[in-house]
Formats: sequence, C-alpha cells, structure tokens
Amino acid sequence: MTEDTVSKKLSLILPTPVGEQKDVIYTTSGRHTICLGAAGTGKTVMALWRAAFLSNPENPSHGKTLLVTLLNPLVFYLKTLCAEPVFEGRVEYRTFHKFAFGYLKSKGLPRDCIDGREQELLIKNIIEEVAAAKGLGVTPEFLVEELNWMSGCGIETESEYLTVKRAGRLIPLPPTSRRIIWQIRDLYRKRRSRPFDYSDIALEVLKTLQADSGPRMYKHIVIDEGQDFSPSMIKALVNAIPPDGSLTFFGDMAQQIFGKRMSWRQVGLNATPYYFKQNHRNTPQVVKFAMELTRMPYFTDETEDIIPPVIVRADGPLPVVLKVDSVEEEVSYVLNQARQSARSETVAILLRRRRDENFFKWPRDAIRLHRSMNTFSSKNGLYYGTYHAAKGMEFDTVMLPFFSKEEMPCPLETAAHGVFAAEANDGKLAYVAITRAKSTILVVHRGQLSELIPKSVFKDKIAARYVLKHE
Repeated sequence: MTEDTVSKKLSLILPTPVGEQKDVIYTTSGRHTICLGAAGTGKTVMALWRAAFLSNPENPSHGKTLLVTLLNPLVFYLKTLCAEPVFEGRVEYRTFHKFAFGYLKSKGLPRDCIDGREQELLIKNIIEEVAAAKGLGVTPEFLVEELNWMSGCGIETESEYLTVKRAGRLIPLPPTSRRIIWQIRDLYRKRRSRPFDYSDIALEVLKTLQADSGPRMYKHIVIDEGQDFSPSMIKALVNAIPPDGSLTFFGDMAQQIFGKRMSWRQVGLNATPYYFKQNHRNTPQVVKFAMELTRMPYFTDETEDIIPPVIVRADGPLPVVLKVDSVEEEVSYVLNQARQSARSETVAILLRRRRDENFFKWPRDAIRLHRSMNTFSSKNGLYYGTYHAAKGMEFDTVMLPFFSKEEMPCPLETAAHGVFAAEANDGKLAYVAITRAKSTILVVHRGQLSELIPKSVFKDKIAARYVLKHE
C-alpha cells in the first residue's frame, strides 16, 4: 500500500510499523485477525495503525471502525497517542460497556446495571438466607466472581453449569456446591434492582445481536488488550460486524487480569495468530525482572500463549527493591523520589488497592488514573492509580509501594479465594505493573518482601538489586 494522507499524519505521531507489523496492519485476507505479543511489542500502536487502515477511504474495503478496549483510562490514553483529527471521525474509541449500552439503547432495550457494591451485598444476604449455602465454605466475594465468570462464559442453564470445566477458577466445586450456587444465582437475578450487572450485559448484547438482522454500525472492529475481555464480550463483537467486515484482536495472555483464562480459541475467532516478540518498550533489566515472575507456580497454567520477548532496547538501571521501617517512611520516600523524577520524565506510583491512595498527599498537578477520567496527558509528570487502571499504558519510571508479604497478595483476595488463587491473581497484576516501566522500577516494602517476587531476581544482581533504606 502506498503511503496515503492518513499514514503521513500517523507517521508524525506514532512509530512507523516495520516488518511483520505491516502484515498485520494492512492485511485484507480473512474475517478475523489475531495478534499476540509480549508486553512492549507495540500492540497498541499497531491497533491504532490498523484502525487507520481499515477506516481509510483509500482502502477499497474501508468502513467505519470501532477501536474498543475495557477501561476508560486506556480509551483516553489511546486518544492521547493519536489525536482524533487524524481519523476525521471515521474511527470511534469506546470501552466495551459504552459500546454495549449504546447498542441496546439503539434497539430501545433496557441497559441499567447495578454496581458492584449492591451486587456483593445482595449475594451476601442471599447466602445468609439459603441455609444450605452455609456449607459451601466460600465467601461472598468468591460467589460474586463465580457469577460474573458464569455470565462472561455465557452459561445460562443449570445443566450446563454442572458439567462445564471451570478453567482458571482454581477452587474446585462438586455438583452439590454448584447446585447451591445456581440457586443463589437465580435468587440474585430475581431480586436485584436493575435488569443487569456489568458482567451479564455482554451476554444480553450477544443474544440481541444474534437475533438482529439489521445493518451494523461498524464495518470493522479492533480490540486492544483483548485478553481481558470475557468470552461473551468477544462473541458479541464477532456478531457486531457485517459479513464483509473484520475483527482484529490484539492481546497478551500473560497479562490476563480480568478475563479469568479467556481463550481466543474458544470464542469464535478463526485465524492463525501472528506472534510478536520484539520488546520496544522495556529495557533488558525490566524485562528480566518481569519474566522471572512468569516462572513462578502461579503462572504454570498460563504458559500456552505466553511469548518470551526479544529485547531490542539498550541497557538501563537495575530494578531496585527497597526495604524501609514504617508506612510513613515508605510513603514519604516514594513520593519525594517520584516528585523529583517527574520534573523530567513520566513517573507512575501504582497501587494494588484504590484505598492505598489515601496514604499519600498528592501534588495538585498529579494525574489520577481512574475509570471516570475523561482526559489524559502524556507529558512529563506524576501519575498514580491502581495496577488495573494503568493497564496498557507506559511510563519512564514505575514505583510500587506496599509490596510486603502482608500486603501482596491482597489479604482480601486471599480470604476470598485462598492463597494460590490470590497469588495467581496478584502475581499477574504485578507483572502488568512492572511492564508499564520503560526503564526504571522501584519496589518498596516493610517487614518481609512479598513472595510474589522470586528470590531468583537477586541472583548475581542480574534482574534486581536489594537495598536497605539505612545502608
């Protein structure tokens, strides 16, 4: 394809695609395109280029294109990377739920969802009411996730739930327990104040689209961070394109933190994947540090599509793991270091829990990453938020406070799901947080260091350096 006006504009603000990246971006063969790559391999940039190509009037198969992801901060991060005038209104950025609500509204259908707090409280009350459920030995938090997982997988009958393989759920459930959980599910759906929650809205969209023979709003759909979409979400998007349209899936299975073992092979995508290994974001030191986590036991069932990266960046500083004596010292040190570095680079303080933000007195110009944000700036400065909120982004320096054994994995996660499941969840979250850093990592803890970080990272100081604050 010759360089067109859109490509010229993109070349001014985004890295120019090379090699096999061009094959993904400019392909017109096949209804589905699957691109799997390790962190830092340029998947988000390729997604933007792909959206530009599919929507470009100079492409014979062009059409209105949806660039969809899961979280609001990432939507605005994408908009910052590629300003809207480049696409001239031919590409729309949406979270999946914004797409879902918009589609149901266009059909005159209900789309109201209860929030997570109401969902958890209602399920807790039902557990107390259903005497037999007390013998389950699981928490309300576990049941919330179990019901969300069921919705995400499109499970709609008790017989299906009794026989389905619960991939990625880690805690086994015998048929007697599953029957009780199904009873809780039925009572929950009857009693909630609104017709849907944020998990089963995708299934409603899927069923509506399957019965909808009308024209589609988008000819092409590009999914970024697709590993975090539930099977019902992916299936809905597959059904949201016309027969002559296309769906392109970008993902990294090592970064699954929402999808609970979603497999692209089982959701109706039919294509031979492209695999990308060249890491353009992280220094070798950051990559080695992150890859040591993937060798831990909590990653052992996730290795099928984990892609070992090929490092192309120059060396950088060793990640530092720092031990301090108190919360006050931890907060003060991290914030002071971040403020100094933020004068000349992008710095992110990332936290496992939203409530941990309250320990800090944030500068006025610090940018908080959260689901309700409606703008994003990529200029040098200080950013803060949860590991989840930073998904898909990158910063020069990442700081991870509160990484003690008592705090990671999250005690609430451990209480709800057991130690191994909590390690599996928070270990992958830590991998995501670490790989946001382009060159510098600082991990801080009190007491014992979390066992999510393997001791091997300190061997011969190849992957990390351990420091005592008062050395």
